[in-house]
Amino acid sequence: MRLRYAGVIVAALFCVALAGCGSGSNVTAGSGLHGSYSGTYLMVEGAANEAGTLNLTIGSDGSLAGTLVDGVSGLTGTIAGTVLDNRQCTATIVYPTRTVTASGTLAMSDTDRLVGVLNQRDGTGAGAGSFSIDCVPN
Repeated sequence: MRLRYAGVIVAALFCVALAGCGSGSNVTAGSGLHGSYSGTYLMVEGAANEAGTLNLTIGSDGSLAGTLVDGVSGLTGTIAGTVLDNRQCTATIVYPTRTVTASGTLAMSDTDRLVGVLNQRDGTGAGAGSFSIDCVPN
């Protein structure tokens, strides 16, 4: 009789353990940052600074696309790239005067702002300053 109850207990525990496995549908996929944003950017390279406005879209597939407008000259540029599930971002930024690649981490702040600092590299791979963003969801 004890053996029969032990078998029932083991079977019950096995069923409880399997119930926790599920299909994974409750697991969040992606970076959690997908959506449209607008805000500001600041490019710093040595003594040169450029600040302006930025509009970004991050797709549910991690694609990143946007436009930037220099606050002084009014000239426009673009940003395009990828945001991985761990929120690592790689992008190409086309400023009105040059093109750089950039990489870094994006985050959602406590005040629901998309923020990040990307390290820029020029066409030769040399460091070319930083690109900071501070945006709100649209």
